[in-house]
Amino acid sequence: MSIIVNKQTKILIQGITGKQGRQACFEIVSYGGNVVGGVTPGKGGQEVDGLPVFDSVSEAVEKLGGVDFSMVYVPPLLVYGAAMEAVNAKVPNLHIFAENVPIIDVCRILFKARESGVTVLGPNSVGVISPEEGKVGSIGGPNPENVFKKGNVGVISKSGGMCSELGNLITGSGLGESTVVGVGGDLLAGTTFSDVLLKFQHDDETKVVV
Repeated sequence: MSIIVNKQTKILIQGITGKQGRQACFEIVSYGGNVVGGVTPGKGGQEVDGLPVFDSVSEAVEKLGGVDFSMVYVPPLLVYGAAMEAVNAKVPNLHIFAENVPIIDVCRILFKARESGVTVLGPNSVGVISPEEGKVGSIGGPNPENVFKKGNVGVISKSGGMCSELGNLITGSGLGESTVVGVGGDLLAGTTFSDVLLKFQHDDETKVVV
């Protein structure tokens, strides 16, 4: 099995109408991921690649019947508001792509998330991928199948570039990855190496972790 993400994971993208959000949407859908919609305040009713755009996370959750992951693809100074919106809407998992989010904002997000039982990946996280299952974020770029293939090696890194570099080395050696997790490179992160190791420990598919 995979950890964190699979083919059934319902993904919402906050900032889906922006350049990075739209690109992430295209990459995930192309890989077979289950993006169900997006959020951009003031642009509700529009569509991105055939997917509905809503004005708020709460509206999206209500109309879509719940989501598993919300990806925050907004500028650093807007992350706090977007993240809190997702936490208040009780989205169970949150991925924050932006780097250099103000530390006080990160502290507030992580405190509220922990209080609400929400798992945060990031800030400054490239995302997570389980080869042939699905991905969250921009990990692997537009052609992750060239970097990652299904196997039994788990990977954890703070660096997005290192996630891909390790994937190249592992795949090139004839092995493959169960799940690759970019926990984020900023000073504070919502998910630690220890958190992910515990998930891998309970994953029968993962035999070794880098």
